Amino acid sequence: MKSQNHAYVPELDQLRGLAAVLVLYYHSIQRGFYAMGNDGWIVGGSPFESLIYEGHTAVSLFLVLSGFLLARGLIGKQVVYGKFLKNRALRVLPLMVFLVVFAIYGSNNYSLAELIAPFLLLTNTPIVFADQTELTGTLWTITVLFQFYLIAPLLFVFMARMGAWRFLLPAVALIFIVKCIVLYANRNDADELFIISYYSIVGRLNQFLVGLALAVLWPTLMRLLAARWAGALALAVSFAAILAYCAQLNAAGGIMDWQSWHVLVPEIEALLWAAFIAGFVAARPLALPWLGRVAAGVGLISYSLYIFHWPIHVIAWNVFGTDEPLMLDTLSDAAWFTTLVVLPASLLVAGLSYWCIERPFLMLRSRYVAPEPAPGEVRRAA
Repeated sequence: MKSQNHAYVPELDQLRGLAAVLVLYYHSIQRGFYAMGNDGWIVGGSPFESLIYEGHTAVSLFLVLSGFLLARGLIGKQVVYGKFLKNRALRVLPLMVFLVVFAIYGSNNYSLAELIAPFLLLTNTPIVFADQTELTGTLWTITVLFQFYLIAPLLFVFMARMGAWRFLLPAVALIFIVKCIVLYANRNDADELFIISYYSIVGRLNQFLVGLALAVLWPTLMRLLAARWAGALALAVSFAAILAYCAQLNAAGGIMDWQSWHVLVPEIEALLWAAFIAGFVAARPLALPWLGRVAAGVGLISYSLYIFHWPIHVIAWNVFGTDEPLMLDTLSDAAWFTTLVVLPASLLVAGLSYWCIERPFLMLRSRYVAPEPAPGEVRRAA
């Protein structure tokens, strides 16, 4: 749905849809691999396969996009904090609360702290709701996102007053240093190192800041990539870099096999996806009317798709698995099963969710950018 606070760019909706679909394939094919009785991490035979098997990287795309979309057109402008948070709450909380309430009735053996945690946006902390329904399996991302929303308007103010780069570059360095301190304290626990780096605002905050930096650079980038061939070149180079990165990560054991260089993974992914976003918007690779509309439509329901694909793919693999009637037993089978069953079912439920839950609340959003003062008012204030 178009925002009242910045111009609509269809390619950005298309990228949202791309991120949601990539995460869906990553989750479903990984679960299918284990449902077939296999152990370990899937290693791809080509860079394209590695991109699917490391499809969690699309979360980084989503978070960089979020930072970019918030900052685009807002840096240097006065943001009304209360109205900003109201709009953000209308964007993410209705579906989140709906899911948590329903999940409670399908679960048992949970503590009061676990029950309260999602409503306090703490689902990515050690207090995690033990949800048997799987409805809340991806809500940790929304928690990270909203934690960023709480500070985003303040960052805009600091960037406007101090200068965007004079604030952002030291901030990125500081956050990285403090993240390393946190990780060092857990240096003997590889699982905890992965959890902090992957699931928390500590590991993810710099991805939002890269999105802000992309918004600062955006006018310059769009001038440099004004010719469509330049955008296509940037898109090809950035995509090749993403493939090479995913192939290296995949061959080394995957994202969950913590290695010392993984401390850089959030920042590496953020920079790669920022370049990809710029190239994608400039090149407009989905410019065919029907293809662009379909991709943007998936982007429109991407939040619901990201949320609902999780319980759907879990149930689908539990029901079918490797038993009759499908007898799935290869990775190719998993890909086809995802394409023909999991993806359509997830799109259907996501469409219903968007129409019945997201859209009515999104229509309640309002403008949160304060109007520019009239010239006479500026002179009087001076």
